[in-house]
Amino acid sequence: MSSIAATEESPARPDRRVRRTRRALADALLGLLAEKRYEDVTVQDVLDRADVGRSTFYAHFVDKDSLMIEAFRELRRAHVPTVPDGDDEGVFAWSRETFGWSLNVLHQFESASSLYCCVVGSAGCQLAVAEMERELDEIVRSDLARMASIHPRRVPDMVVRFVVTSFMCIVPWWLENPDALTVAEVDQIFRALTLPGTAAALGVAVDVGPPPDALSRVALGERASHGMRPPFRH
Repeated sequence: MSSIAATEESPARPDRRVRRTRRALADALLGLLAEKRYEDVTVQDVLDRADVGRSTFYAHFVDKDSLMIEAFRELRRAHVPTVPDGDDEGVFAWSRETFGWSLNVLHQFESASSLYCCVVGSAGCQLAVAEMERELDEIVRSDLARMASIHPRRVPDMVVRFVVTSFMCIVPWWLENPDALTVAEVDQIFRALTLPGTAAALGVAVDVGPPPDALSRVALGERASHGMRPPFRH
């Protein structure tokens, strides 16, 4: 009986070992990114940190770049935001409200802000940024298709790229200034800046409401930091 049990369990053991090894390498790279720039991290640095041999590394990854993509995916999976009522649409969970994905993605960034800041905020980690943009591209395209009641393939690529790149421009700034705005305020500003133009491009009428107060606060703060006089003051 024990031999049968061992036979039944044995196929899963190599998979668990593989996952552990890949996770150890990914964790090692993320840890090193907190200490130095991506371009300054070598494969040997990763091997030493993870205590893994070179042959083992190349059995799992082609190079440092492929490990970077895996590390970013591990980071996302480890910090998926909780979605009410089990309404989970994958790693980047999003609601059925237009641009509802924005708040959930921002919560994900907040849950591991220091790590994301090292990854997304690094000029040498464009692979991770490109990986995230690819996933956001699919989500945004589906969201806009629902918004305009058209097939996803009919959503203009330019509109999709506008939304994705706008979001990805806001995120690094927020990660570098985490105390400037709450997650909800960043979400509100992102919607206020992008939703009207997006709706107009798709020929959809939307009620975006008044500009969020946080947007005025940020504008005043930016002007003050550059020695500029805030508007409406004499």
